[in-house]
Amino acid sequence: MGKAYRGAFNDTQPQALAVHAISHAVSRAGLEPGDVEDLVWGCALQQGSTSSNIARQAAIRAGMPTSVAGMSIDRQCASGLMAVATAAKQIVHDGMDIAVAGAIARLGVLLDKGTTRGFYAADDVRPYTCPHPDRRGSGRLFRL
Repeated sequence: MGKAYRGAFNDTQPQALAVHAISHAVSRAGLEPGDVEDLVWGCALQQGSTSSNIARQAAIRAGMPTSVAGMSIDRQCASGLMAVATAAKQIVHDGMDIAVAGAIARLGVLLDKGTTRGFYAADDVRPYTCPHPDRRGSGRLFRL
């Protein structure tokens, strides 16, 4: 199901996957799409079909009115966690009543074997310093 380039959702747009999760979460909570005040959605490596604020696209596709904002977060491996934390903060500190949060990741479709080599562990590894340490946490990866 989740195998890169040949999985069951390989040809499914990420917005459609997000809409499925959002619609069912809103429905299970007994809410109407218009009750939601904000949609915070994590998505690492926002490019191609996941670019251009996937949260806003998913909110509109999920039947939410255009008054519902959509915020996309790219925090690499912590995009979903950051989305949930941001939505919780909006409810607790900003007085928002209802916010929906989640994430989508389709890295297997975006990356090829050449670009993912640095993310696999092996016995023979050498440190690799990321050219953008501010955007990748510690700034160090291990490349084979």
